Amino acid sequence: MKKYFALLTLCLLPWGALQAQDTSVEDRVAAVVNDKVITTTDLQQRFQFTLKKLNAELSDAEKNSLFRRTLAGLIDEELQSQYARQNRLVVSPLEIRRAITYAEQANGWPTGYFYELSKGYETTAMAQLTSEIQWTKIIESTIKPRITIANTEIDRLIQKMLSGSHVVEREISQIFMTVEESSKEAQVLERIEKVYAQLQEGVAFAKLARAFSEDSSAPRGGYMGWFATGELAPALEDVLATLTPGSVSRPIRTPLGWHIMKLDRQRKTTPLSMDPVTEWELYQINFNTTAEMDKDQLKDQANALRKELNSLEAVQRFIVENKNAPAHAGSTLLTWRPVEDLPAEIQTHASRLQSKRMSPLIETESGWILVYPTGARQKMSEKLDEYRTRVRTHLEKVQIEMASRRFMRDLRRQAFIDIRI
Repeated sequence: MKKYFALLTLCLLPWGALQAQDTSVEDRVAAVVNDKVITTTDLQQRFQFTLKKLNAELSDAEKNSLFRRTLAGLIDEELQSQYARQNRLVVSPLEIRRAITYAEQANGWPTGYFYELSKGYETTAMAQLTSEIQWTKIIESTIKPRITIANTEIDRLIQKMLSGSHVVEREISQIFMTVEESSKEAQVLERIEKVYAQLQEGVAFAKLARAFSEDSSAPRGGYMGWFATGELAPALEDVLATLTPGSVSRPIRTPLGWHIMKLDRQRKTTPLSMDPVTEWELYQINFNTTAEMDKDQLKDQANALRKELNSLEAVQRFIVENKNAPAHAGSTLLTWRPVEDLPAEIQTHASRLQSKRMSPLIETESGWILVYPTGARQKMSEKLDEYRTRVRTHLEKVQIEMASRRFMRDLRRQAFIDIRI
């Protein structure tokens, strides 16, 4: 019969009591995961390494919380590692070196800092890094392929974002605690209420996020970045709309768990349209007035040439052959651009342009021009593209998060897990 305990709400031996025990004589068993033993040395090494990385003063209560989550994390790492081995998800030395480089760059550390940071904790640091790479491989190979993001859902959220006269963007942080099982709801709520009480007493949000949050943003003090209205879960959106910069929310329940949100800053952007922008790619052929030819003569020449330049090949050949002629100086290809970025003279005739059809003669201050469009295309604005990418990324992140929790829940239920401390 399998023996399993809910990992996130364990009543473990406090970290101080474990430290006080003499582990120099005998390395005790902290937990058994299937056929793998996690020792008290493994646990202490990881816990101390985590404290070193946090580089913050924590109370005993905060250390106890971190200690419990450290053991839960080691158990999950072992389950993931066993799954990775069974499915031949091997981590190469090159992938480890790349992960170290990425970690240093992402945290703004100098080259080689990871090795300096892990000095004295080399074994647990490398095990943690390897586990993170394995988990990424599991997500990419097992979890992500099961996820689909419908374009209709993206469009719905985009339309919601742009439904008002402006878009509000908020810079936010959060403290998050998951609810693995409905039976643990009251316990998780009690824990996050205690964190909220500490916030009310003036304890720094970032400090509490690092100590208690179970979100990937925890090492950054809960910082999540900028989100536009409509990108987050409705329950979070509703509460954020009531906050002022610098304030925090009461605990909020979503399908993922309990959140405390902090509004760092907010800004309003100019209105955006869902309508696509028409972009043209076209050749501009100039007929510039010169001392040898007045404007009327130039007009006659341009009209005559207009009939001959009736194909893309003819237009390209004419520009190449006349690139050094003063009368045609400045003739060029204008690559894809919206109407408002075209020369003013062309803008006034844009509504009459036809793909692969020479335009009527257009008068300018210096003479005349002909325009030959090679084609037109519809494109969303860059800002709208940015929102679309962010919405897709956020939806994918939420679905991966929920699928990952189900995946780990299933691994735990199928495993033999015996916690000995």
